[in-house]
Amino acid sequence: MNIRGSVSQTVSRPELREIAPFGYYDFTKGLKIYGNPKLKRSLIQNYDLRYEYYPAAGEIISLSLFYKNFEAPIEQVYAPGQNNPEITFENAEKGAKNFGLELEVRKKPQLYF
Repeated sequence: MNIRGSVSQTVSRPELREIAPFGYYDFTKGLKIYGNPKLKRSLIQNYDLRYEYYPAAGEIISLSLFYKNFEAPIEQVYAPGQNNPEITFENAEKGAKNFGLELEVRKKPQLYF
């Protein structure tokens, strides 16, 4: 049996297309997409807790809980124009949160000869 916990902070920096001060046409969406040079990086705090149980060799039962807190996440924004709607990128005013639960069960198959 194992119990593990972790806390970390990561950073998500804008991609070149998100901060480019010019636009390009996206043929799949049929819209023009503009970058935003004023974008800031997004900080992400990660919290994880995992319980693992090994009933036999090659078998596992695990339960994981996770929580992520995003500060100034980057989001795609639809900007309706008069004739030509556009898409751009902005930092969200409020942070975002993501949390969840994962369950993993792996059973070793019984081989009969």
